Amino acid sequence: TIPMVAAAVVAQAAKNRKEKKSDEDVRPRPKDKRPSVADQASDAVQDYARKLPKLPLQDKMKAFYHSPNCQLFVAGLIILNFFTTMAEKEFDPPFGERYRPTWQALEDAFNVVFLVELIINFWGSFLLEFWRSGWNIF
Repeated sequence: TIPMVAAAVVAQAAKNRKEKKSDEDVRPRPKDKRPSVADQASDAVQDYARKLPKLPLQDKMKAFYHSPNCQLFVAGLIILNFFTTMAEKEFDPPFGERYRPTWQALEDAFNVVFLVELIINFWGSFLLEFWRSGWNIF
């Protein structure tokens, strides 16, 4: 599943590069139709989100995180993590006991880098925007 996630991240980065999305995704409504309850709720959440104070450097963090280079770097890390885990299971079965310090160091390094990635993502998309993305629901 990790290669599928990495492929999806790369595909999303390419898609974002092609269609420069604005921060506000507003759906046009026909003038003669009354907005649905779901549309009203969505509009209320967007209004609330616009009124929230921004964190220091939030716009820069968001631009950095959503840049193609950053997205490709994260995708590369996911793939590298997959191959590292695969190597551990292939060369040191069943539980990686022979080279335990090496595998633990690699696992800790990946965890730290992924934590930094999560913090940058959360900082740039604080607060409601972060949780609206399906990628961030874990």
